[in-house]
Amino acid sequence: MNPELEKFVLDEKFVSWILNPNGVYAEYWKQYFAESPHEKPVADEAAILVQELHEAEKENYAPVRQDILQSTWQNIEKELQTSGKEVTIKYKHKTNIYRYAVAAAVVIFATTIFFLSKKDPVNNTAPVLAETKADIQSKQIITNTSTHFRLIHLSDGTAINLAPQSTITAEKIFTGYKREVTLTGNAFFQVAKDASKPFYVYTGSVVTRVVGTSFSIVTMPDSKNITVSVKTGKVMVYKKGDEQKPSAIAVLLPSQQCSYLAILDTIETRSLSTPDDAVIKPITEKNQHFDRVTVPALLDAVARRFDVEIKYTANDFQGTDITITLLTSQSLESMLHVISKTVNANYRIEDNKIIFTKSK
Repeated sequence: MNPELEKFVLDEKFVSWILNPNGVYAEYWKQYFAESPHEKPVADEAAILVQELHEAEKENYAPVRQDILQSTWQNIEKELQTSGKEVTIKYKHKTNIYRYAVAAAVVIFATTIFFLSKKDPVNNTAPVLAETKADIQSKQIITNTSTHFRLIHLSDGTAINLAPQSTITAEKIFTGYKREVTLTGNAFFQVAKDASKPFYVYTGSVVTRVVGTSFSIVTMPDSKNITVSVKTGKVMVYKKGDEQKPSAIAVLLPSQQCSYLAILDTIETRSLSTPDDAVIKPITEKNQHFDRVTVPALLDAVARRFDVEIKYTANDFQGTDITITLLTSQSLESMLHVISKTVNANYRIEDNKIIFTKSK
């Protein structure tokens, strides 16, 4: 199968959008094709295939091309083999093409994360989801094992004060049309503003959606209750699966708080006395000033700040010093842009690594 076609056919968000054009992913794909119009012809072909497979599931029939099914099965088999399970998938040409249409439809709805074919024979648990190596490598998992709050910087410029014994999972470098993190425990967020890429925090059964604001999330491990308190900006809070139910979404303004009560499975909202009541640990970081430092030293400092890998050749910047101030809310890409312009260099992002090179 054409790899570009396959990319769309095996994308869960794309399939959901094609089958529900006005659904949750409508805005995502509108923005995607506005920025990548050259991909629209392939996407249109993929949309036809998705519709054919969907009809096959309903009507026991679809004129699905054999080469596409053959390639799809081969890719699924590779994914399952890399998961470490002993699974064999055989593709055989049969006249009853409906079997393959339905199977391929199942594959599509599973998308890039695939269900293993059998339940665990020992504990009879539900099928395990196989996470690809690319997914794992693109994420950073940070656990605060200390006894004090730990300041974390995400690539978009968002700062997080992570409480002791709490964990944040996020992409090393944000891509796509939304920024997503998972929180276990407690944290204060100062989210960098980017209206084109909303920021989502997943905490247990609760989703917190913002654009640019500051708020805290506190989890009660014993009761599984979750409290979201807003210091600045606007926050939307809802239970997973309720994003399409306006009546189920709590909209919080400064000095407001909502609590998810696990035993009742409800969200309750109340007002706070002052904005400071929303802060479990304020972020008081100041701008970083570097006076006549070497380029490698500066790049190493940026790499530590965002917990990313920056590759460079030190000899290329020998004898080049730089004086610069990096702002507290500045994103990784903004910093790299300023540094590269200052020292006449270029940078690119490859596989979540940054390659920084001297211009020739």
